[in-house]
Amino acid sequence: MFFAVEPSSGVEVSADSARAGRTYRCPTCGARVQVRRGSERAVHFAHLQGTAEPDCENYTPSRFEYRRRPPGEGRMVGPGIATSYLSFSISINGPRLAYWLPPAPGATWSGAVEVEAFETSRAFRASNLRNGQRVEFPLVDGQWNVRDMGDVADEYLELLACGRQSLDASGAVFDASTAVGRQVLPGQSVAYGQSLHWVSRAALDPQARGVRLCAVEKMGLASGWHVYRVQLPEGAYTGDEFMELVQWLERRIRPARPKAWIESPWPRATTESGFAVYDPADGELAVCTDRAVDIRIADARTGRNVLERFSRQNMSVEDLQKGVYDLFINDLPHETFVVEAGIGGGSGAVLVRLAEQEPVALAYAQPVLDALIASGKRSVPLQLTWGHPAVGAIVNLDGRALGQEGAFGAAVLMSPGMRLDAASLGSLEWPAENAVAAEPVRPFPSQLRERATWLLSVASAGNRGRGERVVVPNALRDDAVFHRLAMASWRVELGPQVRAMSRSLSEWQ
Repeated sequence: MFFAVEPSSGVEVSADSARAGRTYRCPTCGARVQVRRGSERAVHFAHLQGTAEPDCENYTPSRFEYRRRPPGEGRMVGPGIATSYLSFSISINGPRLAYWLPPAPGATWSGAVEVEAFETSRAFRASNLRNGQRVEFPLVDGQWNVRDMGDVADEYLELLACGRQSLDASGAVFDASTAVGRQVLPGQSVAYGQSLHWVSRAALDPQARGVRLCAVEKMGLASGWHVYRVQLPEGAYTGDEFMELVQWLERRIRPARPKAWIESPWPRATTESGFAVYDPADGELAVCTDRAVDIRIADARTGRNVLERFSRQNMSVEDLQKGVYDLFINDLPHETFVVEAGIGGGSGAVLVRLAEQEPVALAYAQPVLDALIASGKRSVPLQLTWGHPAVGAIVNLDGRALGQEGAFGAAVLMSPGMRLDAASLGSLEWPAENAVAAEPVRPFPSQLRERATWLLSVASAGNRGRGERVVVPNALRDDAVFHRLAMASWRVELGPQVRAMSRSLSEWQ
């Protein structure tokens, strides 16, 4: 097989861009695979001996190269989906959108793919897309444009949603269970109990059909866009409620999946690959789930089971030796983590500076906070810093991602019994209106397009440097009809019509 999953990020990578000696996961059965290179066969992934499921469809490697793979056949595994998609996140500075360009390993085309959005314009050539690219921009007008420039392979263009696009003003839905959530398109499925972000131009009515069955929290307003966090119910009690939810969401609803997390201790650091690092000196490792499941912890290097419990909601592990481990829930890979002893108190995934105290790891900040509360202070300045960008993507404070900036400051409103952890830092609020206001949406008169089409039918086919020209606003240059209109020329006797068209476009602008 020519694609596998990188465990730390969930991104699907190609064999051409994989690192030799590293372990990846099969996108079908989740077993470990390694990249293989040889003179008789193209670079590919192969299962480690004895790890493949007998019925895994990828057990026998394909002999075809990537360029011969049918367009759009990529597997939807984590954020590394092999087709383009839109995602949504809430940073300290407000809500943001991001457009994902899928990988193009081994591509040699000479053209480029350009992504334009609010105050953002980036062009990528084949060499820039070897591992894919993510273009992030603030939620202002909710519009973006993707176009090809020059020679770009048709097979790659079929993986993209090209042209000018915009959010659905009536309501766009994004997964809110991760820091950067993918868009859930109409017709796709959501799960009972899942958290969603609802972004729309109109406010939600909490008593409307479908909405009334969910827990809805308004997170703010940005450039005319209302942002909500919607918690779907754990299940519908009647058939009518099920249909009510489906009709409102316009998406299929599947049974809820189990949720699992490492309750304690707090990770001391994060590796370059984004793995959380735990120190056994902080106490036993506690794994919790929201329902009874099979929990298994295995050595990531050897595959040997360290501990296994069946039909449990929680499990504690003591005296884990130094190493890298995989956490499995119902025999499916859930998380990879590292155990390492002797990590100092001054190093960690997130460093905290309270008032004028020395920075300490978040796991050691609670005693400092307790002393400040006992002194009678009502609020103190808080400074958070983190080194690796992966930390900002995987650590959430009060349900919101830290971001990529590397530092953040806020004021902590203190009260007796407050805990300084990922759940209780409620002072992190993004401004309600921090972005540039979008211009009002102007409907485009259909008669102008009809007149433009007529003019093109009588345009001169000769020298473009002679004759009358239509002045087309830049906002319409991406439209195929008006792009041709700006490039065409007309005979002198058509001058009045051409000038009238220019005036009409100017008035519309």
